[in-house]
Amino acid sequence: MFKPKIIVLLFLVVGLAWLPPAGRAQMVMGQYEEEAPVGTWNIFGPMGAAALGLGETIFTRADDVSVLFANPALMSRLPSLAVSLGGYIQSASFFRYGPVNSGTVSTVGNAGLRTAAADMAAVSVRVLGWRLGLGLGLSEVFDRPSVEARSSQPYYLFSFGQTGYLRTLNVSLGREVAAGLSLGLGFNLVSGRWEWKMTDAWSGVTITDTRRRDFQGHYFNGGLHWQASASLGLAAVFRAPFQRKASSHSLLQYGAQAANILIEADGQDAFRQPLVLGLGLDWKFLDRLRLAGQVSYWNWSSYEASLFGEKLDRDFQNIWRAGVGLEYMSGFRLFQKDFDFPYRVGLVYDPQPIRSPHSSYLSFCLGCGLRWQGIRLDLGAIMGAENGSGWHLTANRLALTLTYSAGPGPGNG
Repeated sequence: MFKPKIIVLLFLVVGLAWLPPAGRAQMVMGQYEEEAPVGTWNIFGPMGAAALGLGETIFTRADDVSVLFANPALMSRLPSLAVSLGGYIQSASFFRYGPVNSGTVSTVGNAGLRTAAADMAAVSVRVLGWRLGLGLGLSEVFDRPSVEARSSQPYYLFSFGQTGYLRTLNVSLGREVAAGLSLGLGFNLVSGRWEWKMTDAWSGVTITDTRRRDFQGHYFNGGLHWQASASLGLAAVFRAPFQRKASSHSLLQYGAQAANILIEADGQDAFRQPLVLGLGLDWKFLDRLRLAGQVSYWNWSSYEASLFGEKLDRDFQNIWRAGVGLEYMSGFRLFQKDFDFPYRVGLVYDPQPIRSPHSSYLSFCLGCGLRWQGIRLDLGAIMGAENGSGWHLTANRLALTLTYSAGPGPGNG
């Protein structure tokens, strides 16, 4: 029974490696507005591969220590000591962003961007009945495909690039307060950097526009988890609204033989992030088959953005996001050792906050894992198609999470 499992795993890895370069793609306004992350606007936090493959269900399942970014109450469902490391590969397609397809330069079809990163490291430990968690994750990326256009006769050069990231440091505390009922609260520090550079040069004249933004902010997240029975778990979560602030610097430079003009400015930017509320369930309705599902409410109508003190027009609407997944637990025996091998499949409906045109992703998820004693290795993928923008965007992401655990714990099994 060992060989079929390996074949399935290799098929998933090789198949995703051959996917075309179109990934966690940007949305209508999301491609044009510089503060938009690469991917959906609806990013709750770093996520493990098991949850990704199970319809991005992160509120009720304790598959790895990334739970502290979503619902720290789930730390009570982990063994006494657990450590998780995660990484991902993603590709993204873009149509309109910055000066591209907005008046300055045009592309034939969508531009592509491919990225890879180690995006999560987290640990959970039990101390005197409490669960303490510490995690560092890459929560958002602001990169854009770089662009360069040039000619020699007459001389002309245009280039554009944008990079950026946001990381989250989470410190969480959780406890089982009654039989089967756990509570958890997390404090999150966010930091990061965003950079933009555009150059326009012709016949001895060069105009360079450089901008930089250094992020900082903090917020609380938390939730509860109720193990109603051996087969049913329920959860409720929140992420508090907060201000993501940034110290900004702008430099506009005009260079020519007769003059060199510099215009510098410093200011404060702010981006008000929305309140998020969510509900989730985990139901083992057959001996080897379980269902996970969740819904979340995003209060995007409260979103505000300002650059150098000037408020920007961002007319967003509140949205509901949903994910559902199935997991089948298989197993095999090798070298007189028992291994568990879960298969996962899921769907995600992910509407974007832009009012017009109405745009959303429908994503299909796949995943599998390998468990042996205290070691877990999970592989998850999401493949989505966007509807509404008219640009035929797609969304693909492949994630891998390794978890080591020791000591007793109820877990999800």
